[in-house]
Amino acid sequence: MTLLVYLIKTLLISGLLLGYYWFFLRNKSFHLYNRFLLLGIPVISFVLPCLRLTLPNFWKQSADSPIHLLGVANGTLEEAVTIYARQGFWNSLPWESICIIIGLLVSLSLFFRFYRSLRYLHILRKSNPHQELHGAEIYFVRLEGTPFSFFNSIFWNEEQELSSRQGQQIFRHELYHVRHKHSLDILLLEMARIVCWFNPFFHLIRREIQTIHEFLADAYAAPETDELEYAELLLTSSVHAKSVPITHPFFQNQIKRRIAMITTHKKIKPGLLGRMM
Repeated sequence: MTLLVYLIKTLLISGLLLGYYWFFLRNKSFHLYNRFLLLGIPVISFVLPCLRLTLPNFWKQSADSPIHLLGVANGTLEEAVTIYARQGFWNSLPWESICIIIGLLVSLSLFFRFYRSLRYLHILRKSNPHQELHGAEIYFVRLEGTPFSFFNSIFWNEEQELSSRQGQQIFRHELYHVRHKHSLDILLLEMARIVCWFNPFFHLIRREIQTIHEFLADAYAAPETDELEYAELLLTSSVHAKSVPITHPFFQNQIKRRIAMITTHKKIKPGLLGRMM
């Protein structure tokens, strides 16, 4: 029961904090602030229920208050009566243990999917040529959904010319992911989702943090050209191929929101009040 109460508190805290972000900070231009706020929500929701807060003394019931006992018996002597209740089949089942086992099985299946993604990226590194450029390793692959990045690796489509104007814009975008360790954010949130897969707010945080990563990288890459030209680049090369969930694909993540942020972010007010709240 103690574990269940802890998980319910974690769920409520993460929902409350994400709701604050959703109504006051979402789609605002202070992306770096939002990034660390979203990363802090799982940490706060895990730590805060563990704190034991004591009430002030004047809120507590006085220790000297009398306790009235009510005797249930006839005559002058009270007899202890034991009542035995028959337990049904459903009441005798260890429901807490069953729920824990089911939760562990789901977590193991999610962890296995996560491991498969890591294994797939490892195979791509081993089976394709690469070169080092500006502190990143570029792997040239024949794969739909590229380019995308993961930690220090950028997986680049062989059909995309790296030295072209558009190629340089895309490369700057992916290089920003590499230099600012965005994959580490995704890795930590994936582990939180594996442990607390039943928490829907962690899944929303995972999606939002990846979108904010794209906002930051777009803001870094877009000044090299006209904003509308960069937005057109996002649209013309957009594909529907499946990408690796733990990576940062350039063409497959919240295209509509990214274009709106590129073209309108200068008109959005700073939102100081929203951050102070």
